[in-house]
Amino acid sequence: MRPLLFFLLCIPFTGKSDTGDSLRYLRPHDTLYLSIGPGEMMTTHTVVAGQTLFSLAKFYGLTTQELKFFNPGLGNGLALDQQVQIPIPTKAIVRVKPDTFYRWAYAPLYYRVRPGDTVYGLSKRFFKMPIDSVHQRLENWEGTLKVGQRYFVGWLSTSGIPRELRQGQVHPLFRENYELARHVQRYVAEGKREYEQSGAALWEAEKDSRNFYVLHDEAPLDSYLRITNPMKSRYIYAKVVGRIPRSTPPNILMVMSSRCARLLGAKDPEFFVEIQYYK
Repeated sequence: MRPLLFFLLCIPFTGKSDTGDSLRYLRPHDTLYLSIGPGEMMTTHTVVAGQTLFSLAKFYGLTTQELKFFNPGLGNGLALDQQVQIPIPTKAIVRVKPDTFYRWAYAPLYYRVRPGDTVYGLSKRFFKMPIDSVHQRLENWEGTLKVGQRYFVGWLSTSGIPRELRQGQVHPLFRENYELARHVQRYVAEGKREYEQSGAALWEAEKDSRNFYVLHDEAPLDSYLRITNPMKSRYIYAKVVGRIPRSTPPNILMVMSSRCARLLGAKDPEFFVEIQYYK
């Protein structure tokens, strides 16, 4: 065995929270953990010195705009130890070792059991694996799931995620909505004052719309604002087309089209949002 290969195969799992180093964004002894939300799997990348926003996005097969979409508040640079949420496409996960498998070319990917999880749910809902395979991949399996127990999902290539593996993985409405950001950028350039609010947003699932619009009582009509769903780490842009009807409950900050709500990841008819508008 070549000395370098032997060294890489014997690298211990250090448990460090950093992801990669100044030359590589993912190393074979990094351990990644998945979190699972509606329609997507996420992992956390912890920034180390030398990593840049552009290169980080490129490594994971994303544009910088898409990376910012999953990380509201992310600026044009990265800070040391900053945690960045990365969506992981199913096709990027190697679940079964191929005939030719080099351990140094992959980093392990795990999921930690949460309250309410079941073996059936892990098998059918999340990971599409036979139940027997789930049993084999659960750490210290003794017949019952335990909160915090690790489930081995598979491996990610230390070479990154090719862009082509993300076809359809980034929300199909993202690109269309991101074009609206130019309006907010114009307001900033013109020196308009920014106002911030937070509260409940209302939408009606049965009334779909092809437009990104909201009803709001204070933002200028025909202006555009930014809406963030902090529970889903999502933000979008929308046009103010009217005022909130008087029949609406008094606790409602805004009413939005269902297209806005879908892109924000809303499930309930009423959910919490944060907004920025300009005038």
